[in-house]
Amino acid sequence: MIASLGEWKPRGGSTALCGVIYGESLYVANLGDSRAVMFQSESFKALSNLHDFTNENERLYVENKGGVVLNNRLEAGLPVSRSIGDIRYKHLMNKEPEIVVHQIQENDEFLILGTDGYWNV
Repeated sequence: MIASLGEWKPRGGSTALCGVIYGESLYVANLGDSRAVMFQSESFKALSNLHDFTNENERLYVENKGGVVLNNRLEAGLPVSRSIGDIRYKHLMNKEPEIVVHQIQENDEFLILGTDGYWNV
């Protein structure tokens, strides 16, 4: 997609989070700073990790690619280590979504898929 945009080269990007049920399994794919949380009868279970610079593994990935993280932002600008778009930073970012498989259990009540804005407010 980026190659087909040619000279236009838009600025900005987006994150992605989705859940798919197949059989008795829930597949969650995350790329960015969103979260998936399964609420169970007495507790909850995180089904994704944040892809921002509070996550040490994400920080190290970007720094090992030559990126600089200042104030928890890539090159003092972008607050995520994985995204769709953000052409300016693509050479420093991880392009693979994190995929988690959760075996659906009897005590699973509901799933919340929320963006950074949902969890931060």
